[in-house]
Amino acid sequence: MKKIALFLLTAIFCQQVFSQQTILQYLSGTDKDHTVKWDFMCTKGRNSGKWSTIPVPSCWEMQGFGSYNYAQDIQNPDEQGLYKYNFRVARQHKGKKVVIVFDASMTDTEVKINGKPAGPVHQGGFYQFKYDITDLIQFEKFNLLEVTVSKKSANASINRAERKSDFWLFGGIFRPVYLEILPATFIERVAIDAKASGDFNMQVFTNATGKQTVEAQVYDLKGKAVDKPFQLVAGDSMLHHRFANIKLWNPEQPNLYNAVISIKEGAKTIHSIKQRFGFRTAELKEQDGFYVNGKKVIFKGVCRHSEWPETGRTLSRSVHLLDIAAMKDMNMNAVRMSHYPPDKEFLDLCDSLGLFVLDELTGWQAAYDTTIARKLVKELVIRDVNHPSIVIWDNGNEGGWNRAVDGDYAWYDPQKRHVIHPWERFNGTNTKHYPDFKYVQTEAANAKEVFFPTEFMHGLFDGGHGAALEDFWNEMMKHPHFAGAFLWALHDEGLVRADWHDSIDVAGNRGPDGIVGPHREKEGSYYTIKELWSPVYIDSKSTTPNFKSSFEVENRYFYTNLNKVKFEWKLVDFAKAWQSGTGAKVLRKGVLQGPALAPGQKGVLYIPLLNNAKADALYLTAFNAKGDTICTWSWAGKTPKAFADATPSVSMKAGVSTKEDAQTLALGCDGVTYYFDKTTGYLRKVNNGKSEISLSGGPALAGGSQKLSQFKSFKQGDEYIVQPTYAGDSLLVKWVFHKGRLPKLEYQYLTKDTADFVGITFNYPEDKIKGMKWMGRGPYHVWKNRLKGPQFGVWEKGYNNTVTGENWKYPEFKGWHSELYWVTLHNQESSFTIYTDQQNLYLQMLQPEKAKASANNNTNPSFPGNTIGFMHAISAIGTKFQRAEVMGPQSQKNARQGNMPLTGTLYFDFR
Repeated sequence: MKKIALFLLTAIFCQQVFSQQTILQYLSGTDKDHTVKWDFMCTKGRNSGKWSTIPVPSCWEMQGFGSYNYAQDIQNPDEQGLYKYNFRVARQHKGKKVVIVFDASMTDTEVKINGKPAGPVHQGGFYQFKYDITDLIQFEKFNLLEVTVSKKSANASINRAERKSDFWLFGGIFRPVYLEILPATFIERVAIDAKASGDFNMQVFTNATGKQTVEAQVYDLKGKAVDKPFQLVAGDSMLHHRFANIKLWNPEQPNLYNAVISIKEGAKTIHSIKQRFGFRTAELKEQDGFYVNGKKVIFKGVCRHSEWPETGRTLSRSVHLLDIAAMKDMNMNAVRMSHYPPDKEFLDLCDSLGLFVLDELTGWQAAYDTTIARKLVKELVIRDVNHPSIVIWDNGNEGGWNRAVDGDYAWYDPQKRHVIHPWERFNGTNTKHYPDFKYVQTEAANAKEVFFPTEFMHGLFDGGHGAALEDFWNEMMKHPHFAGAFLWALHDEGLVRADWHDSIDVAGNRGPDGIVGPHREKEGSYYTIKELWSPVYIDSKSTTPNFKSSFEVENRYFYTNLNKVKFEWKLVDFAKAWQSGTGAKVLRKGVLQGPALAPGQKGVLYIPLLNNAKADALYLTAFNAKGDTICTWSWAGKTPKAFADATPSVSMKAGVSTKEDAQTLALGCDGVTYYFDKTTGYLRKVNNGKSEISLSGGPALAGGSQKLSQFKSFKQGDEYIVQPTYAGDSLLVKWVFHKGRLPKLEYQYLTKDTADFVGITFNYPEDKIKGMKWMGRGPYHVWKNRLKGPQFGVWEKGYNNTVTGENWKYPEFKGWHSELYWVTLHNQESSFTIYTDQQNLYLQMLQPEKAKASANNNTNPSFPGNTIGFMHAISAIGTKFQRAEVMGPQSQKNARQGNMPLTGTLYFDFR
């Protein structure tokens, strides 16, 4: 009997606890991967005019209905989606309040329950809205939910702000729909202001009566109570408490707490809710900077659209984690919501994983009218107010601000977060979009407002982002009131279109602006940003081929001591050109703790036993306290000549032989025959006894033309020399053949005063190339103004014709590759290897094609042609809006350095 009584008491207690909570009953699924079928009919476009089913949540275009539109509702602007769904509410909930919640629906949404309107039509496509449907439902029986969603709003200002915007425009119930089931006396919501000082203030919105009290208890995330419960003081509308020894929230240590708020009547709990929050203080200090918890911070951020190629705006936890992981991996600490508030779960993850957030009211270059804006500001703020990650409100974008509602944010936000107008000098800030380098210099010299561009380094195709970022960032850091900047944008906006045979549409040159592709494929800029924004700074030029044991290091964290960072070093040897694979053999390695350096301090990282070590390369990697990689730096341990000299001995066969006619010199050496065109001086082809190899047309001066004045070939001691001479002495060439050695090409040339690139080139048929293996930095190609990021090693990649941002097979095969030591060209004829004996030589592997949707040449830099080149200098790349020349010192054309010629030596192995 005692056991039965104990069981009954436990059951009653659990039922009471259960009844005290808000119950969520989902009518839809929860995300793109967990949906519920509703009845559906689209009124226009694909598969329209007939009832079928659709997964909810979803964008109906991505489910085969209606019309795709980017930037304007050109196709079928009056398209509507009609939804029906039957649901039941359990009898046990009778007497409670039932609220239906739509997390977002585009754009005008009319809701009916059992044929009766749930309330006024909701207008605005990105905001959570609710209706009290207690009096409209029948408990235990089926209830009919009918929803009519119109893409085009009946409000003209909404169409201007949302439906004429530079992003994909969707229709549908794209976020979850659910019921909130509450007791008759309930807590509607809370708004928390938990300061870094430990001061805790919370507005509680409730219909509790005078007989009842409101009580709060704070817990850490392990469930341990923090201090004692505290209650709302009679006559006060806000709960107050002062906490001691709390852990603060910041992106480096995102400490969180839970507040449990309860309505009590004596010992009985009527209703309770749990709200997660963090202690932190965010403030803008005019003519100074942005501060969080008393520390001046620099936003290293990116603008993020909420989008996935197969599902549009309907996302999932896995997508949010993927995006946040990419941002954190690139050493970012901030994200701007562009240009609308994101899913709630994304903000939850920013809270827990640590990112500053700029949360944004929609208004892309056009504002909502005041009545609508006022309503939507409220919906935005009351949903998102308790997220510690949110430090700034964006009131629209690029002119899409309604100044009448700038003050509305503070009505619902007890933290009084700062409000900005992205793109404008406003409220103590200058958030200029896409400044060029001169603007940054001028702004730093005449600093007034706190400066943080909320869009910069536009990443169309392969431009922007990492390209010129080093120059811009170094110059921006000179600004006395600098608070950071936000790259445009995180990912390419691409949709898988059923009417395009499931190919991806990036809307020409409007959508491919990302650091990563539509499915988050990484571009080369990803790694440049990771290195340049590393909170552990080591100059990647700070060692020599003999290595050294100490490195200057700087702590660029804002809250973390460098002794929390672990360093791992490795000395490695690589596979040789004639060996298979690209693996590295670790010769020695070690792990050490970072030096005790406070944020902003510089010091020395000492690696014992490293002086004069012999290895192909040194790798140094920094790891944070979680074990995540912060950055890897790599340095070559030997000169290129050491690898050229270490090639296997050439099997000596018959001595050098020649055969020639008026057009051609055929020179045989060690079983390989080299054919030279006597009218141009160029190599025309090679035959290694097994196959003819179509390497030709060189060496030619890259981007220039030379006229042959003399062609000589002669024996000189044990060597045979082939020496074309060109008019004007712009290019001097000398081929040296010696039995038992690789043939050697010595060359020198004078450069122009300025040039996009300088070097020599050869031709090889692109259609015969299968891939390449090389020693140098890789695996991504580089630009003159985007050299950071690639690692030194041996790399291999197959041929592709990827155009960055138009297809996404990365890394791209074509383009400039830095710090070349040797390259093996795999082809359909016979693979061959070319070595250099020079430091800092660039390999040109063909010419990337110009993007089909490119409107200018800013992101299509000059190349010598579709050639294979060995370059002393290469071209820079610009952005969608700016030519490279206005993007800083590294983006300038290459200037001639004195009157001394540039020289080089290449060795050819056709065996």
